[in-house]
Amino acid sequence: MGTAASAPVEKPQHITVEFDVSCSIPVEEIVAISEQAGRAIMEIYNSADHGVEMKGDESPLTKADTESNRIICEGLQRVSPHVPIISEENKTLPHSIRKVSSSSSSSS
Repeated sequence: MGTAASAPVEKPQHITVEFDVSCSIPVEEIVAISEQAGRAIMEIYNSADHGVEMKGDESPLTKADTESNRIICEGLQRVSPHVPIISEENKTLPHSIRKVSSSSSSSS
């Protein structure tokens, strides 16, 4: 008995999967997180030392940037651990994820 010849199967170059996830977002907690970050920013700006250092791209990074980013990221992780956080100061996500997310949004 002979075997049937089959055509070679082409592997797709790129696959895109889209899905819709429904979940509730605790708006009051998000507002509280932003208010906490704002208080931290003002406390640092009202101090004598803003802690300015230059990033690799020669843009400034202040203590206020770092502290507010920490507060926001920790708060969002607490209330929505399933949602990845992408921020200018937080590069912990792999570039492939940040690249996809940032290329799908408009520039500011």
